[in-house]
Amino acid sequence: MNQISLKIDRELFTERAKRIYEAVKKPVLLMLGKRSDIKTFGRNSAGFNYLMGVELTETCILIRETKPLIFTSVKKQSILQQLGDKVETSFFNKDAGSSLLNCVNFLTEEYGVIGVDEPIGQLCEELLSRIKYVKVDESILRLFRMKDKVEQDNLRKAGIIANNIMPKIIDLIRDEEGTKENFERVLYSKMPGVETSLAEFMYDPVFTSNSVKFGLRYNGYCIEAGRKFLGDYTEEYEILNYILDLIKPQTDSKYIVEEVEAYCNSLGYKHDVFIYTLGLLEKENDFAEEFILEKGTSFVISIDGCFTNTFILEDKPIFVTKRDFKEDYLPERMRFRNKDMAYERKLKLNDHQKELINKLIDDMLKYHTLNKTEKVETGAQSKVKITKYENDANIPRSNKIHLDQDNQYVMIPIGSFSVPIHISLIKNVAVSSVPEGSKLRINFKDSKDIREYLGYGMFDSFLKSVSILTNNSESVQMGINQMKRLYNKPELNVKQTGKLIEKKRYVWSDLQIKVDQKSGLKKVIADLELHENGFKYQDIYFLFSDIRKVFYQFSDFEKLALVHFNLKEPISVNGKATYNLQFHRKPHNFYHDTTKRENEHLEFLKEQEEEDRLFRLNKEISNFVEKLESETSLKPQLLENSFTGSHHKENVSIYITNDCLVSLDEHPFFVLYLNEVEIINFERISFSTKTFDCIFVMKDKTKPVKIVSSIDLSHHNHLKLVFDSMNLVFMETVVSINWKALLGSIMEDPIGFYENGGWAELMVDNEDEENEEDISDEESSMSTSSEDELEDTTVESDDSDMSNESSSALSDSDYNSSSADNFSSSVDNARHSKHFKM
Repeated sequence: MNQISLKIDRELFTERAKRIYEAVKKPVLLMLGKRSDIKTFGRNSAGFNYLMGVELTETCILIRETKPLIFTSVKKQSILQQLGDKVETSFFNKDAGSSLLNCVNFLTEEYGVIGVDEPIGQLCEELLSRIKYVKVDESILRLFRMKDKVEQDNLRKAGIIANNIMPKIIDLIRDEEGTKENFERVLYSKMPGVETSLAEFMYDPVFTSNSVKFGLRYNGYCIEAGRKFLGDYTEEYEILNYILDLIKPQTDSKYIVEEVEAYCNSLGYKHDVFIYTLGLLEKENDFAEEFILEKGTSFVISIDGCFTNTFILEDKPIFVTKRDFKEDYLPERMRFRNKDMAYERKLKLNDHQKELINKLIDDMLKYHTLNKTEKVETGAQSKVKITKYENDANIPRSNKIHLDQDNQYVMIPIGSFSVPIHISLIKNVAVSSVPEGSKLRINFKDSKDIREYLGYGMFDSFLKSVSILTNNSESVQMGINQMKRLYNKPELNVKQTGKLIEKKRYVWSDLQIKVDQKSGLKKVIADLELHENGFKYQDIYFLFSDIRKVFYQFSDFEKLALVHFNLKEPISVNGKATYNLQFHRKPHNFYHDTTKRENEHLEFLKEQEEEDRLFRLNKEISNFVEKLESETSLKPQLLENSFTGSHHKENVSIYITNDCLVSLDEHPFFVLYLNEVEIINFERISFSTKTFDCIFVMKDKTKPVKIVSSIDLSHHNHLKLVFDSMNLVFMETVVSINWKALLGSIMEDPIGFYENGGWAELMVDNEDEENEEDISDEESSMSTSSEDELEDTTVESDDSDMSNESSSALSDSDYNSSSADNFSSSVDNARHSKHFKM
């Protein structure tokens, strides 16, 4: 975690202020108004960055022959103290009613100013109206063109980043994953030799199917880079080399433009060529403006707006962006580098998946052969328990609706009888207003649902609902819903843990706790103590032997710093069973002022204070984790790599660890151990959807499948590689599957299911892929455009097949067969109709 620290180089400030005065030969006034008025890449902003490396709002810098004079608010006094006696300062207090305009009293001469023609805001415009000034933009831009060693170093670091991300961005575009989110993810990935947090895009990358251009700003200094690919760009490289031969120190820029134009016309090249300098500004001077090139000048050569390179002029132009060659972007080279290698990786992945599915089938056949048992009950069937009344005398009598909480019955008065209806048979309850009062309607499940839920049913029920007039409809509705929640809540048997040997070895203080259920511990702040054989938090303790996994997460402005314990067996916390214990420091309410009304310096100090707090907190977590690793057998796992999906109701961050998928930021917690997963299915994979679902089928088929839905399609290939590296079998389907019915069908005859190929029925049809490979090899000499047309035709054909055969898509009835043979037959039909796809 990097701390934000604002440092001003005193000697560099003095040296550059002197350069500005010598370049203009008169006092120069640089000014910035309110933050909302500051123009991105404005000339005054560039002047502030040139001198101090930071833009100070509502500030004027008067550069003169003697010490520079700075007018600013008193709240920036602490920042300017770094300049010491190198400057004179004059502060105004906005709280006392004064403003930047008070500096007019000191400005009695004529001053050079820059950026007057740009939007500078009302405050600076009013200031200019009260003083005498002359525009000196040309002299300042001439100074900006010549970069010193520090500036050149920033440009070269920007070039390192651009060269690193260019091939990755091209791959994203070719994979049709060219989104702003993916581009920024590539930009801020770790790179040796540079601090990527100091970089940003000048503008969103501009791209087509065979070109890309982007601008980077590193520590205030700009470069641009762009490439065409999948084509023959001989002419562009010839023009570039011709221009570079012309550019030398002391050359007239306009002469270069004229020579390039004549060269292109003589060869009949129809290309637009742009040459201009850049640095602190995204564009300083166009070469057509006629100036003399000097050493240290940084400039851009852009052909057709997308084939773009940045250079620094020494004795000859030096590439800042990567120097490559036309052969690197020919279709044959690009196809070999990208398509063929990707295809080889896909073949290896498919071969590995074949090995895994064969091993899985063999293992499951051995398991079910050695453990032949009666029909395994799945889902709700295994948990339904109904307590029956022994005789009529035990039924509570009442002329009103009565809730028997002990036996979980709803007593409904019908005539002179109280009819007991078990809570498991009630679908839902509704309340409506009628002229006579309020009406309570109790809707019942139909016979099919009852048989599926209970596992039996002797006769069909034709009673759909009962409506009753009552004065307390809402309270009865709440009571029935509460009873349903209690009944459907899974039973957790809390086992007695061993005894804690109290001997403090480490204390992490002032923590809050979260458990599976929201409890009264939300406002409790206490210490987490590490003892001889476990942990203690107030009167809650748990032993090392109870812990299955430990996860931890560092904090930033969006994420909470936490340590999370997942237990093997639940323990009791406030009378409720929990598998999870999460400890974290109370979150700090940090905000960013988007209205720009708050004082900028105050906002900066708050941000710096928050950064310092997060740094200290992350250091505490690091120390705690190091203590666990050194003094216990626990191996905490860092939550770092994630994707976005929904395991409950809202999209959250799902983290991938060595052997788990977890989501711990919000309730309910989600912890999935991948060694308990038999197979993974990617559902709703098609060209027409932007998201897909990930279904995890457990080895223990009495457990329901785990679902992570609404995953962005851009994560699809990455997840396949991750799961394959973990030796997990996966498959893909275009449609969603009724997993409850399917697993019930499988468990009726598991041996028959696996003997008939099991999940291999849903794996990719490799014969089609081999045919596509042969076609691809035969057409390897085709042009890029022809190859793209062939791929588009293939995609359209697949979509057409799916559309024409949509009537044969898998429905719930396909999985309601009574044997594994019927299931295999329905899967086989679906597979041949291309409704299942790898």
